[in-house]
Amino acid sequence: MGQLVIEGEAIERLSLAKTIRHEGGFESVEPLVLQQPARSVSLPAGEFLFKGVVLKGGYVCGVEYHLSAAGVLLRGQERLKITAAEPCLLRIGAPLGPDLHAYRHGRMIVLEYQVLDAGGAATLRQDGSHRRR
Repeated sequence: MGQLVIEGEAIERLSLAKTIRHEGGFESVEPLVLQQPARSVSLPAGEFLFKGVVLKGGYVCGVEYHLSAAGVLLRGQERLKITAAEPCLLRIGAPLGPDLHAYRHGRMIVLEYQVLDAGGAATLRQDGSHRRR
């Protein structure tokens, strides 16, 4: 067994999938959903795919951000390793913070705004209210 340490708050649901390797070189996954997980969760050792998280208030973020077993934020990868040797740190959830970028497009100034979670991942509202109006 290993430990997944969650550094973040307001997590309603954390979705993972345990990777199972079979003879012949193919893999399958077994879904694992944690409802309101504690700050430290015991998980069987192995590789997991980070599928996403739902935060209180309806914010969600997906698979583009997760942490390696060493606790380093990786982008564009979906796997995290749980080992008995040391805990895996996952920075996700609240506090949420703003991220604003401004640039010129011809005669206009364009503002791009998004909400970031504790690990720097972009979050979206489940109800779609993050979209332009």
